[in-house]
Amino acid sequence: MDISQFKDRFIAEAFDLTENLERDLLALETDPTNSELIEQVFRVMHTLKGVSSMYGFDKISEITHNLEHIYDLVRDGKMAVTTPVLDLTLITRDHIRNLLQDERFENPENIERQHKLQSSIDQLLVGNSNALKIEKPLRKKKAKAQQLATFNILFYPNEELIFRCINILATLRDLLALGEYHIEQPASDNNHESWSIFLVTSKSINDIEDAIMFVSDNFKVRKIADINIFNTKEIDEREKEYEAEESPAVQPIMVSDTEIEYSSASSVNNESVQSAPELNRLSVDITKLDRLMYLVSELITANSQLTLATKEKSYNPIRKYVEKIDNLSKQFRANAFDIRLVPIGDMVVRFKRLVRDLSKQLNKEVDFVTQGTDIELDKNTVDKLSEPLIHIIRNCIDHGIEPADVRLERGKKPVGKLKLTSYSSGNYVFVEIQDDGNGLNLEKLRNKAIEKGLIAADKPLSDKEIIDLIFVPGFSTANSLSEISGRGVGMNIVKKRIEDMRGEIDIATEPGFGTTFTIKLQQSVAILDTMLIKVENQYCLVPLEDIETCSQMVVSSLNERSFSHTLEYDNELIPFVDLRKLFDLQTEHPDKLRTLVLKKNDQRFAVIADGIVGEHQAVVKPMGKLLAGHRYAAGMSILGEGSLAMILDTNHLQQIAIHNKTPEYGNSTI
Repeated sequence: MDISQFKDRFIAEAFDLTENLERDLLALETDPTNSELIEQVFRVMHTLKGVSSMYGFDKISEITHNLEHIYDLVRDGKMAVTTPVLDLTLITRDHIRNLLQDERFENPENIERQHKLQSSIDQLLVGNSNALKIEKPLRKKKAKAQQLATFNILFYPNEELIFRCINILATLRDLLALGEYHIEQPASDNNHESWSIFLVTSKSINDIEDAIMFVSDNFKVRKIADINIFNTKEIDEREKEYEAEESPAVQPIMVSDTEIEYSSASSVNNESVQSAPELNRLSVDITKLDRLMYLVSELITANSQLTLATKEKSYNPIRKYVEKIDNLSKQFRANAFDIRLVPIGDMVVRFKRLVRDLSKQLNKEVDFVTQGTDIELDKNTVDKLSEPLIHIIRNCIDHGIEPADVRLERGKKPVGKLKLTSYSSGNYVFVEIQDDGNGLNLEKLRNKAIEKGLIAADKPLSDKEIIDLIFVPGFSTANSLSEISGRGVGMNIVKKRIEDMRGEIDIATEPGFGTTFTIKLQQSVAILDTMLIKVENQYCLVPLEDIETCSQMVVSSLNERSFSHTLEYDNELIPFVDLRKLFDLQTEHPDKLRTLVLKKNDQRFAVIADGIVGEHQAVVKPMGKLLAGHRYAAGMSILGEGSLAMILDTNHLQQIAIHNKTPEYGNSTI
């Protein structure tokens, strides 16, 4: 049997486990006596140790076995969670991820690192043999966990275990090693074989679930008593305790309050196992989601074709079905988008680790806080956003936040603050990175640009233009190179990556008090609700969310306003863009024109077109190299009859309208 699919699934799950491990370790650093976090770290090590060797990752099994021993000592109160323990665990976590991509263990760096980590773990165990016990709260929780309890475990074997190549004997060995057990085979319904295991153990239900993790669908675990039900002396003592308290008559075996949803062993059947609560979250291969999005886009295109084909002729009998398909396609689109959305918070763990490592490396104290990280973006966008944010965080810690002694001299708290905030507005998501450090020295930026020959010494620049100099390729104010920054490539990469996502970046700074980087991104760019307009023979699309109103005007009115490039609207003068001039079309305007008033960033401007066709769901297609230089074009879309329509970038149109300038990419016919 080909078990490669199971191995691939294990690798994916192992990566998820190491992601969670990093999150728990960073949380444990701030709360080193948290027994729940310690237990979770131990469970990850236990799981990786038990399963990795099954798929040939023996070195992962070796390293996690040793780390599991460390955290077992921590659980028992025989070793404390110290900085060396956490550092070693984090490094081992990174090493495990490398080993997952080096199944044959051939990479020399991995081989060397494996030996060093094994040696470090051995030294840590020897050096902490007489370590201080963990604080009382943890010991108390651990002592409570040591009390014996009785669990009933129902096991339902089936053929699937054979097909999955599961070593059920090894699973049962791990399970029964947890304590004293009694096994019997009760009567089963529907000819389904089952076994009943009574397990008396001091371990928790989590330990039991760990032992059966990969065959959990075939088991049902119930806690039936807080004592050993096979010890009659203990039962008698418990009865006397209740009688002394003059409590009402009770059964000899008491079920704890937290477990009252469990029924007795005899009432459980196979049906109850099948109806057990299921997880409401599952992992999906990204290629399947890409395929789904492709099908959604084809559905939207077919719907547009059908709508246009029936618009100008009398197709009343099928009109209602066209409307139904249109409604269903919109719901299908919305649902498909939701599947691809992931919270920005998924990136936060790696940023916390980055801040931790950099602050140690630079000998700075940094408090990293987040807000609004439940905001969701497309999975691909989140993945692409990670690199720019890493560059920004590096610069904030390296260039922005001062060392503790410098901060104290300036009257600041010794611990610097780095804050990541995300929020949504309309169809846009904003991500801010803010530090309370030096801020940008505008005079230094200007002098450095003059020194590098980027600007003339006598050229006047606004504050924003000076700040934007940091996005120029090769520009850097660092006095020396380092592993962190100083080569003048970071912020240029940041801007390029964000523009590739059709986003924008803005920087605000207050010298001496800090800097804020704001990234603006569209929530979804694959399919847009737009207004289809026409300029001579060219179709264009404008996002509906940007349009405030549409109206009609005569060409003579446009000629009257051509000198000032403003139109009167709602008792104010707003700038406008004439698409015919933008596209450098030489033909005359028609007698009647259409005006679209758009609102972006609380500023209004108008777009002049020949006509309005109507609303249109646009499937965004990337532009080829031929059109890549036209910044007023955000993409292309295929119309129902097969022709292309250009999706206008309203951000750049607004800048053209406000500054009343002919774009440098003019003199081109679209």
